[in-house]
Amino acid sequence: MDRAYVELKIDIDRMAGGKEMLDRFREGKAGGIPWIAILDSEGEVLATADGPGGNIGCPVTVEERAHFASILKSTGEKLSPDELAKIGKSLDVFAEEILAKQKRQPGS
Repeated sequence: MDRAYVELKIDIDRMAGGKEMLDRFREGKAGGIPWIAILDSEGEVLATADGPGGNIGCPVTVEERAHFASILKSTGEKLSPDELAKIGKSLDVFAEEILAKQKRQPGS
């Protein structure tokens, strides 16, 4: 992913201007965190974590993972199809682990 993206993490509670930056790119839309926006070199938004069901957050459900994959496919020109598939498989494994933990927790 490092070949295709420059990652910048913004902490809206601890960084000066963090909340304002979130508001700028989220355009007033409500939703939780984590939240991502993919920008071009001019600072224009190419894609966000806002999928059909809202913010995908940490993508775990099938729908959330599909939206994340679509973000990468549409913005990751430097990522090969094999790299995209590897990222998708890694996310699938991660999601399965999270979902299995949730099933084991009482009250889930």
